[in-house]
Amino acid sequence: LYGVIGSDFWGDGITAKDLRDSIKSVKSKTINLRVNSPGGSVTEGSAMLSALDDWKKGSGRRIEVDVDGLSASAASIVMMGGNVVRVASNALVMIHDPYTMVVGNAAEMRRTAELLEKVKGQAIDAYMRRAKLSREELAAAMEVETWYTGKEAVEAGLADSATEPVNVAAFAGARDLLAKMKYKHTPELPSDAAAWAETERRKQIVARLGGSRATTNA
Repeated sequence: LYGVIGSDFWGDGITAKDLRDSIKSVKSKTINLRVNSPGGSVTEGSAMLSALDDWKKGSGRRIEVDVDGLSASAASIVMMGGNVVRVASNALVMIHDPYTMVVGNAAEMRRTAELLEKVKGQAIDAYMRRAKLSREELAAAMEVETWYTGKEAVEAGLADSATEPVNVAAFAGARDLLAKMKYKHTPELPSDAAAWAETERRKQIVARLGGSRATTNA
């Protein structure tokens, strides 16, 4: 899951259909889902989580999630579909309140606010699958936009373990994508042009071999 979640979110993206189509033909009883995403559409993220849940219903099936660089916003919801979640020690996980853009009168604004509260509740439901935090603590963390390192994600119960640091290439292109997301407290990301170029080269190789966007990783 390398990229923005949601088709045409900014001219590109990975949809829940992409993911569902990719995993429905998997014969193995274990999927290793590697994540490097700045987030995107929360509804697409929720649909991805449902797709993973549906796939796990088969006898003995399990999903192992590895966060290679970023798992922000909607991506952090998707990663809750893992039986096991591992976050690289220098990777980042972010949770925040959902937001949207709306034009309308006061009644429409109030309806939108109510909808956002419901969406937030659904996100908290997903995090509560494994979080060590209470619903109230999660709600507060989302309100201020909280970024977790691998170790901190484990402490919060959002992950099972923090693994070896990932190569800086896992952050390829993330700076520009995060800027478009306009999050409140985006941290500084490592910079290594050569490693970024290598990441892009690997992605192109996978694409030529027929890998779908939903399963491309580098």
